[in-house]
Amino acid sequence: MVEETGEGRWACQGVDRPDAAITAVLTRLVQVDPLELTWIQPPRRQFVAAEMTAFLLAWLEGLGCPVIDRPSPGCLCGRNWGWSHWAAHASGCGIPVRDQGPDPGGTRLVTMVGATVIGAGADEEAAWARRLGAGAGQEMASFHFQGEGAERALVQARVGLDRVGAAELDALDRLLEQRLEAG
Repeated sequence: MVEETGEGRWACQGVDRPDAAITAVLTRLVQVDPLELTWIQPPRRQFVAAEMTAFLLAWLEGLGCPVIDRPSPGCLCGRNWGWSHWAAHASGCGIPVRDQGPDPGGTRLVTMVGATVIGAGADEEAAWARRLGAGAGQEMASFHFQGEGAERALVQARVGLDRVGAAELDALDRLLEQRLEAG
């Protein structure tokens, strides 16, 4: 029986461990996808996925260790804003917005991991990424920009990382070290 936060247990590869054994968490999963639950009968997958997401959200929220982009209702890795919310947020921050649609082709990917911005085509894009992430309360986010100079605009945004390369992994290492040092 779990009486207090941090007294839970979990198992990995058949080994039972206390929650206290977890030193930090990086969640890249927005929510449990019903299509991945192939062992569940199709009519029940949506319900089971929602329940699994709710369980993981509560478990992550109860951990006493640093969790990068703590979960929010409906999202295991921060705030899963739709494009209209991101666009409104960007406009409120004075960042030009243009509707690109779901295909980010022909755009520049700018990734924000903590204070590190990767892939910015200009200092302005780096500043915009930091402003967008901070205003959304995100430590990790991906932004797509299009155009140059006065035509430059945000065309797509989402929580998490669209790309994970060496630079992103180094930035994640630094972010996790900072969070662990801060307690």
